[in-house]
Amino acid sequence: MKTIFVDTFYWIALINKTDSWHLPVKNYSYNLKNIQLVTTEEVLTETINFFCFFSSSHEKGCFSISKSNY
Repeated sequence: MKTIFVDTFYWIALINKTDSWHLPVKNYSYNLKNIQLVTTEEVLTETINFFCFFSSSHEKGCFSISKSNY
């Protein structure tokens, strides 16, 4: 199985539907087959901090991503 590292950019674009990169990242993610995504706690912290003043739907998206990594 191939492994790729995903940074804050990826998570923000994936969660934020108003981000200009949302659809390209979503489509890219949809096409990932047999690829494991790897990130760090620091990246997840940056992502959560980015969304701290956004709506609760963004907070839920952050929580589900961070929860699925543990």
